[in-house]
Amino acid sequence: MTAWALPGYHLVGHVDLDQRTTDELFEASGAIPIEMEAGDVLFHAITLPHGSRASASPQQRRIFYLHYLAEEVFSAVYATSPKVHWGGEKRAQIGQMIAARHAQGWEGPAERQTLHLTDDGLVFVGTPTTPRAYWGELSATLPPERVTAMKQLATLQKSV
Repeated sequence: MTAWALPGYHLVGHVDLDQRTTDELFEASGAIPIEMEAGDVLFHAITLPHGSRASASPQQRRIFYLHYLAEEVFSAVYATSPKVHWGGEKRAQIGQMIAARHAQGWEGPAERQTLHLTDDGLVFVGTPTTPRAYWGELSATLPPERVTAMKQLATLQKSV
């Protein structure tokens, strides 16, 4: 499978991807391919524009998302989204994952001092090690006109 990402765009906040064709998003935008194989893990900032094309395989593609983000990012980006509650099925799946970890001799959320399993999911309760203003410092290195262009994907190459 090939995933695609726009490096550096995670620093500018929301990127306007609406009204874009698949070809624009995956080819003309400057997105880079990230080759993935079954079992691979991809770590990236949640604000990084990324995605993959629809699977043509008859096999189901399974993806497990784990979002780890600062509370100020959650408040700015997700606070207005409808809250997704974990149903009994989701809690049972997580329970199976935790049981499988224990069977392998690995710790689960109950053994961690920094991670708690709640009815709403896994919640980090430790002390962050990245300074709170770090992303702001990185984004401040970009000229304002570049930030504006990146948010609107204005750097798209027009197909001829």
